[in-house]
Amino acid sequence: MTLFRRLVASISLWAACTSSCVFADDSIRLYFEPLAPLINDDGKSGQLVDALKEIELRSGIKIDSQVMPYNRSFRKIEDNEPVASVPYLIEAMSPKSLEKIQTSVPIAFRISLIWARDGVAFPNSLADIKQHTIASADSARLPPSLEQAKGLRIIRTYDIKSAIHILKRGRADIFINDYATTKAAITAEEADNISYDPHGFRFTEPATIIYAHSVEKRLIDKIDQAIISMAKDGTLLKLMPHSFVKDYSPYFRK
Repeated sequence: MTLFRRLVASISLWAACTSSCVFADDSIRLYFEPLAPLINDDGKSGQLVDALKEIELRSGIKIDSQVMPYNRSFRKIEDNEPVASVPYLIEAMSPKSLEKIQTSVPIAFRISLIWARDGVAFPNSLADIKQHTIASADSARLPPSLEQAKGLRIIRTYDIKSAIHILKRGRADIFINDYATTKAAITAEEADNISYDPHGFRFTEPATIIYAHSVEKRLIDKIDQAIISMAKDGTLLKLMPHSFVKDYSPYFRK
């Protein structure tokens, strides 16, 4: 082999190694739990899945998405494995839990509505809410102002479909959650006796990606920049459910 060919081969080998190293470094494992229509049961489709694909494209970071229950994924983050999970309502998290994580800028803002079984009067105040039994789910926690309130009667369950089932059967009176994921659960449960008050109480909360402290800050910054660019050019609004807050401008002032 001539000196020139050896040089070309060495450069090609170096380039391949450099490319693979960059790809390996600029990647992150991200866990989520099926939450239709944001994330469908197959874990490969849904509005949030589409948003994550666009984030991956804009940030240059390979996102290795895997389905895993919230509780298990949060334990991995607590154990400081270099992983992430989405979506999380950080305002509902305890100060102790917040100490164990890093967060992205909001990927959405959840608007929670009050859903009630037929024959149940929609509550118009916290005092009214206390008169009802509330169905709650691990994947759809109550708004922070309610989680911190005293005197509530709450039946806690695993997922939104289970909460809707409890409401449908009359074990609970109300459920508080966003339109998109609740409507999907109502359809799945064929719960035609549940509706929401379009003019009643609503709660707005930011939903973010959370990361273990072992995740490099530069990766988080790249993902944040991708989310912000998607918010600014309207891509995020097109991808996420229309029932989520549509105006990101008050938050993204950068």
